[in-house]
Amino acid sequence: IQNNVGRDFAVTYLESDHKSDSVGITITAVKNSEVIIVTDDSEAYKFQLEAGASKTLALSRKRRLEGSITSSNVVHVTATEDIIIYGMNCLLSPSDGFLALPTSALGKEYVVASYKPVSASQFAITAVEDDTHINISLVKSADSNIRSNRQSQLQLDRFETYHFKDKHTDLTGSIINSDKPVAVVSGNKCARITSNEKHCNFLVEQLLPVKTWGNHFINVPIPGDNYDHENIYRIISAYDGTKVNITITDTIKHVTINKGFYHELHVPSNVNFYIVTSHPCLVMLYIKGISGRNGFSRPVMMSVTPTEQFSSGQLLNTVGVFDKSATNYLAVITTNNKTTLKMDMVPLPLELTWNKINDRYYSTIMKIPQGAHLLHQTLPTERLATYLFAIGQGTSIAYPAATNTMTISRNCIHNAAGKAGNELDDDCDGIIDEELQNNIDDDGDGLIDEDLYATSPNLQMESILQLQSCDIHSTTMDVYNTNTFNYSVYSKCMMYGSSAFSLNKIDTNKLASPCGNSVNREWILTDACGMSVRKSQQVKVILPLSSSIAPPQNYNAKCSEDISPQTTGKPSINISASCQNVKIPDPSISYVDKVTKSACNEVIYRKWNINYEPFCGENTSYIQEIRLVGYRSPILPEIRHFNITSNSIRLFWSINSDDKECITGFLCQYRPADGDAISTNNIKVDKFANQVQISELSPNATYIISMYTITKCGRSHTAVEEVVTTLVDGEKYVTIKTPYSETSSTTNPVTTQAPTVTSETEDNTKSTNSINTKPTTKSTEGTQPTTKSMNTVSATTNTDTQSTTKSISVTVGEQRNTPVSTGIIVVIFLTIGAALTITGIVAYKYYKRRNESATITAKKSSRPSKPSSEPHVTMIYASGVKKEAVPVGTSI
Repeated sequence: IQNNVGRDFAVTYLESDHKSDSVGITITAVKNSEVIIVTDDSEAYKFQLEAGASKTLALSRKRRLEGSITSSNVVHVTATEDIIIYGMNCLLSPSDGFLALPTSALGKEYVVASYKPVSASQFAITAVEDDTHINISLVKSADSNIRSNRQSQLQLDRFETYHFKDKHTDLTGSIINSDKPVAVVSGNKCARITSNEKHCNFLVEQLLPVKTWGNHFINVPIPGDNYDHENIYRIISAYDGTKVNITITDTIKHVTINKGFYHELHVPSNVNFYIVTSHPCLVMLYIKGISGRNGFSRPVMMSVTPTEQFSSGQLLNTVGVFDKSATNYLAVITTNNKTTLKMDMVPLPLELTWNKINDRYYSTIMKIPQGAHLLHQTLPTERLATYLFAIGQGTSIAYPAATNTMTISRNCIHNAAGKAGNELDDDCDGIIDEELQNNIDDDGDGLIDEDLYATSPNLQMESILQLQSCDIHSTTMDVYNTNTFNYSVYSKCMMYGSSAFSLNKIDTNKLASPCGNSVNREWILTDACGMSVRKSQQVKVILPLSSSIAPPQNYNAKCSEDISPQTTGKPSINISASCQNVKIPDPSISYVDKVTKSACNEVIYRKWNINYEPFCGENTSYIQEIRLVGYRSPILPEIRHFNITSNSIRLFWSINSDDKECITGFLCQYRPADGDAISTNNIKVDKFANQVQISELSPNATYIISMYTITKCGRSHTAVEEVVTTLVDGEKYVTIKTPYSETSSTTNPVTTQAPTVTSETEDNTKSTNSINTKPTTKSTEGTQPTTKSMNTVSATTNTDTQSTTKSISVTVGEQRNTPVSTGIIVVIFLTIGAALTITGIVAYKYYKRRNESATITAKKSSRPSKPSSEPHVTMIYASGVKKEAVPVGTSI
């Protein structure tokens, strides 16, 4: 931002009646800097200054200008970093001083401010570039012998200065124009503000260029006990038809001023007022010399800073004088939030008295110690102006402590997209860069973030910061470096070499485990402008761990082989920490099986889940493939039709076409319904057959018929059972089913829920096999995943299911009711006798067949009794299957 801070200055000293006294210069460093001072002769200086430090030098009295001449008598000051310069006319008998402006703040148009001469009114113009052309239009001379038209032109080269003085005329209002930037210093060799003043005094001020003038001015509080003493304000215009509104208490005064003229206002020190002009103006304050205690013994002159050039922070320095009796005062004008004002990073004393000037501005005055001071508003949207005073027995000095020197646009153009800190009035409200990027209407004009002073700070960091340490509690330490975060603060919000920001943190959701700690940390970065940015970060501090995992290999199981993890394998995990006396908890291991069909085999995809304690490892999972050779799910034939006679049963069936390739044959078992296990007969049937003939049966007898499929793993555990009764000799079988056809549609067999088989415990005690079956609908491809723990491993198998029985009612003949006659009765008795004879014969044959284990007992037609739940079964093994490989309790 353009202000009185810079690195290149051209300083000149006006002619004074104190010719024997040295001139003074006070230099204050904003940052660590090397300073070089050169003049047009052998006088030169070079020294180092630390940030905030100052140095006062007594320069040769030759530095004063004399006469209306052009010379090279300029003090050129350069620095490697920003500095601030104040100039003083005299050191031993101090009389007024001025705030020097850097060459970057100079302009091309000025209006002279001086006063009625006792000795002479004067000004000096200094060029900072070669071949600078200057036009001077002096005010009408008070000397009648001088022509009224006082126009002059001159040409100056770099660091040449032209000095002009007039013994008779107040040069206030004289206009200076140039084609290149120049510096202008004006004043009076010795002036009296009032005729009854005892002493005249040297007046001096380095003038602000017209481009920096403003439209709003606040009266300056004056130190001293005589508050009712009048002071003079001159409102100087550079534009014709400038309308001025002066508000004093509740009274408003209106005046109009033309270019090169001024309006003079006399106001007591204890009266507050403010000035508003239609065109930019320059306002000069003339403080009258006051005889008496704690007052100005000599008059002084200083410029009044327009509110448009107020700043949010200023580095200033008291007058470097040798008068030990001098007291330093600081006058402050600030906006509403006076409580946010700080000096040297400390809030101002609460006992200060503040004067309310209007609804926006307050003013105060206070004593300050000798030296440099930093005064700033914690909120940069709040502005301030400062003025320095030094009063002593022989000292009367006053000048602005600091000022902005931004160019005020005269033809304002609204620019909603204006860049922050561009030193332009983007919203045309007469205030430059007054908003912060905070989504708040800082200046109360109904607009938000429309004319930005600065953008919010920037904070960059990793969202997750993971550190390794054997001290897992190190997150409680407030030691951070660039590995933790990086930040940047907008340059305008860094106050004169001081970062002037705060960085705070809020920790939440703390989590601790044997392997580490974590915390959710919110960083809050607040800059000197009061703007904040928040960023969240998760900080983890974990043990330096090393781990390895060997997942189980894929496994091929055969037939009814055990498929629990004890057989098929499980993950092997090794975790260690390179820290002493640290125990790492084992992870939790579980698995989920998903069963799918693959050709005539089943495949189990076993998903192993490895879960660690927090920070002890990354949770992971592996898929193990367990391939079951041979079809393990039940393949059931569907009984389609019977042909029944008195001594035979022909059974027809079908099989699902998808399962035909998975079987090697069929097994048909039959026995009398009232027989025991040893009466069971087995008939093996080729895989391509779809019927079997059961012969040599007894008429009118009931049989239990069971059909099994045989696969590579042997006979299915589940049978399709039918209860069938043969016919009485001479009766005909009545069909009750659709005749079997090879082209008829087939249905999938009815299956049941697979049982859960519990593994053996470590003490080799076999736990009870829990089988819970329930008829279900058609089986699907695979089963629902079931989670198993490592302590009790449960394996799912589809080889044992509850039998599914299909019952078929068979009509064995018709019964008729007929009249009974005597002939018929005789026939009946004869028949009974023959039957008794036949019964004896049949009984003898039945007894003989039973002893030979091949006899079938005939039984009258009646409902069969319930068969034994555990019949003896003749073991038939498929080729390639070893008998000892069959688990206990499995029937094949």
